[in-house]
Amino acid sequence: MNIYKNHKCADDLWNIIGSFGEFDTSVKFEDNLFSSENESISVKSEIVKYANGVCVRKGTVKNISCEEVSLNTLSLKFTLGGGEYEVYSQASFWQSESEGCWNTLNTTVSAYSKSVRNACGAAPFMVLWSNQQNRGTAFHLKTYSAWEMHITRKFCSSENTFIEVEMGVLKDGFDLKLKAGEVVELPEIIYYDVLNKVDFDCWKLHSYLNKKYPRKSLPVIYNSWLFKFDRFTTEDIMKQVEKAKDLGVEYFVID
Repeated sequence: MNIYKNHKCADDLWNIIGSFGEFDTSVKFEDNLFSSENESISVKSEIVKYANGVCVRKGTVKNISCEEVSLNTLSLKFTLGGGEYEVYSQASFWQSESEGCWNTLNTTVSAYSKSVRNACGAAPFMVLWSNQQNRGTAFHLKTYSAWEMHITRKFCSSENTFIEVEMGVLKDGFDLKLKAGEVVELPEIIYYDVLNKVDFDCWKLHSYLNKKYPRKSLPVIYNSWLFKFDRFTTEDIMKQVEKAKDLGVEYFVID
C-alpha cells in the first residue's frame, strides 16, 4: 500500500506547527525516504519494511535556523482514498483495560491519553477497516509522551472524500523548545495490513516485536505501587531507589 505517492505538500505527511507558523513546504521523495524544510526546520521520515508486511515509520525534526524555535504541534499523517470505513479503538482504564469496539467513520474517531502512563484512558492502537475491500490497516503509535490519534473522513469536493489518519504528541499544552542545530525524534509508528476483524492479524505485530526485542531471562524487578499507591513524592522514590540498588534490583518500576 503506497500511501505517500500523491503527496506533494508537507502538510499531507506531517502536522507541525510552531513559532515559524505552519509547516507546508514541498516534499522530496527518494525511495523510502521523504523530507521537507523551510527556513526554520528540516523534517525527515523513513519507511522501513519488515517481514509479514509490517512497516515502521520514523523520522526527525531539526532546527536549521540560528535561533531557538518552538514546536506546538508534532504529529504524522497518512492519507487513504475515500469510501465506507469503520474504526476500531480501545479504551483502557484501571480494571477495565482493552475495552475495544468498532465505530462507523462518519466524521472523526479519536483516542488520546493525557498521562505519561501511555495506555491510561486509551490504547495507542487503531484499525481502519474498508467495508468495500474487506480489509484494513492497523496503526500502533510508539510514544514516550501524552499522545493523540485521529482518523477523519474529509471532503475534497462536494462528492468525493478521503481519509486522513493523524497521530503524534498531544497538542494540549505542548511547547517544545529546540535550540539551533538541535534534533528531536518524531513519534514512531508501526503499521500493517489487516485481513480479519477478530484479532487484527496481531501475529504480525507480535512477530516483529519478538524479533526486535528478544526474550531475556526475567530480571529482578521492584514495583512501587503498594508504597503509598499514587501519593508518593520524588524524595520518597529516590530513597527507595538507593535501597533497591543495594538489594540487587535491576529494574525499578514506578507504578
